[in-house]
Order: sequence, then structure tokens, then C-alpha cells
Amino acid sequence: MSMKTYSLLVQSADQLPWKLRPHFHVKVTGCSPEVNTELVSSHKPQWNYESNICPTATQLIFQLHHKTKLICQGTFNFEDLLQKSQTAHIIELSLSKPGNKKLGRLWIRLTESQEHSETQDTVALDQTPAAASSGAVPDAETWRQDIGKKVKQTWQGLHQITKIIAPLVPEPFNTPFEIFNTISDVAVEYMENKEAVEDALVKLSVQLVEVEGVLLDSEKYNIDITASSEELADLVIKQAVEMQNIQSKATAKKIFEQHEITGKISQCIDILKQGTGKYHRRMSQAIARDVKKNVDFALASMLPSFAARALFDADTGAATSPRRACTPGTRKELLEKLENWALDKSPNTSPIFWLSGMAGTGKSTVAYTICRLLQGHKQFGA
Repeated sequence: MSMKTYSLLVQSADQLPWKLRPHFHVKVTGCSPEVNTELVSSHKPQWNYESNICPTATQLIFQLHHKTKLICQGTFNFEDLLQKSQTAHIIELSLSKPGNKKLGRLWIRLTESQEHSETQDTVALDQTPAAASSGAVPDAETWRQDIGKKVKQTWQGLHQITKIIAPLVPEPFNTPFEIFNTISDVAVEYMENKEAVEDALVKLSVQLVEVEGVLLDSEKYNIDITASSEELADLVIKQAVEMQNIQSKATAKKIFEQHEITGKISQCIDILKQGTGKYHRRMSQAIARDVKKNVDFALASMLPSFAARALFDADTGAATSPRRACTPGTRKELLEKLENWALDKSPNTSPIFWLSGMAGTGKSTVAYTICRLLQGHKQFGA
């Protein structure tokens, strides 16, 4: 018996509630077999779970579960999803919790498959029916297809990076996905060793997913990512063009030996990994700086009166005179002793300098003066 099947990819989700510990999975009903992804511990889970399905109803119900508890869901017409899949490679689904309050987004892909027999539908997606029945080890062509498929599924979820690259896509590429596919296809085709291909592309995928994460986080903070993001897009595009050129020359002129091709492609992948790693660090540091600034402001706002200067230089209120330093030429011996102590980095130096005296003898004025001296040396901490 033959029946029509469809390939459903449950790729990723975002905009999930941060108050929940990250243990999410997706269940899809209205099809046979029902889809139930594995549990992923992330607030931006990536499942990349693909399954052949047969629709048993006119609608598919996508449910997002936190462990065993349903937190949000969406019901979608099957024909509408098929129609959207004709124009969009990845489909965005909005999920809601009871009360129709929008809660999260789910990213899927739905494509029509060739007709399969009921027995063929049970064959693993990463094997041919013959290989599955014989237990044969996948040949080189099979593992290349498997790696390329997995990498592309991950890269299709890089929505923020795709937005950055989209305005800068050069000819002969038409979309950012073509750029990513070129990188994957060329690496898979010309790198001979399976372990080398997996190591290169998986590590690059991990870094790209991390960059995707900081780009999503950057939306919450007051940082300008325009210039650095254009650098990232330029890096990805240049390496894709270079890899395409290598492929064209190798195919048309046969001018490279195999090891030369592999070396050049590996170099392109390494440049991408180094560049994306550098971008991730830069963005993470920018976010950390913005967080620190917000924390500093919050702490300062808790003071009864605050001047927009270092805390040692804070105004003490309108009823008192502003703090002043020692008169030039006075307290020279004490200030020199304090300064030498503060700048002495030897391990035997005491961590505490005890300045004592009767009330009104100038302790605070001396402390203020040494703070200002240290600030001039760019050594002042707090």
C-alpha cells in the first residue's frame, strides 16, 4: 500500500519564559506518527528534529512542553502550512498559552516527500532502504549528505545573522541561505576525511549559534552593533565567495591537487571560526559593559544625593560645602607616605593604611586628596 508523506522539521524556538528552568520539548498531533522531540535544556532550544509524517486531520497542533507540563500551543491548518512552505524555507509559528496570550515562537519546515510504502516510512531518514535492511555501513556519499543536511538544518535557524547578511548579499548569490549552503556544500564535497569535516563544520556551527544568541541578547541592551555586525557579514560573505572560487577552479581547470583543495577550504573554515569567535567575545564584552553601567547607575541612585562623578567626589547635599583637597604645599610628608603605600605592589605591603586623629583634624580631606592623586595615576579603584 502506498501513501503520501511529508517531511516535518521541528527546528527551534525562542521568546520562551526565562523564569522556567530550561527543559523544553515539542509534541505535534494531527499526524501519524505523532511527533515528540527530545528534551533540550536551553531557553533557545535547537531540536532540528525531522520526521516523515502522514496527516490524519486537516490541522496540526504544535504543543510546547516544559518537562511534562504544557505551557503554550498553536493550531494550524495543514494546507496553509504547505502553501507557506512554497515561499518560505522556514516557517515561523506563534504559540499562545491559555487566554490567547502570545508566549513563544516555533520555527518549522514542511515539505512534500515522494510516495513511500508503509514499510519504507519506518526506514531511518539517514539511510537508504537497502542500507537499512542490510545493515551496511553508509558509504562516503551517504555520510557527506548526512553531515551537510545536519549543518544546513542548524544554519537555517540563524535568523539574526541572516538579517545582518541579507542587505549585503552579492552576486551570484540571491539569499543568505545560498551563502551558508555554499560553505557547507564545498566543505562536504572536497574535504576527504569524515572526522575533519564534522570537526570543522560542527565547531563553526557552535560558534554561529553562540553569535546568534548574543545578537538576540543585544536587543535587550543599549549597544550599537551596526559596525561590528557589518564586519561579521563581510567576513562570512568573503569566505563563501573564496570557497566558491576554489570549487570553480577545481572543477573547471583541475589545477589543484586534492590536498591543496582541502588545505584551502580548511583555511577558509578556520578564518570563519576565528572571526565568529572574535565577534562573539566582542559582543559579550559590550553587553557586560552595558550591564555594569546599569548596575553602577542603580547603585548610585540609591544614595541620598549623587554627583555624576566618582563616589569619593560625591556631593554631600546643598546644606554643606563641597569637599576640597588639602591646600597645596601642606601635609606633604603624610600625602607622600600615603601615595607610596598605595602604589607599592610588593607582596609585603600591608593592605590597610590606618589614618587616625581627632575630629576636625583633616582625615577626610587627606583621604579625598589621596583619592584624587590616585585617580590622576589611573590607579583609583573605590
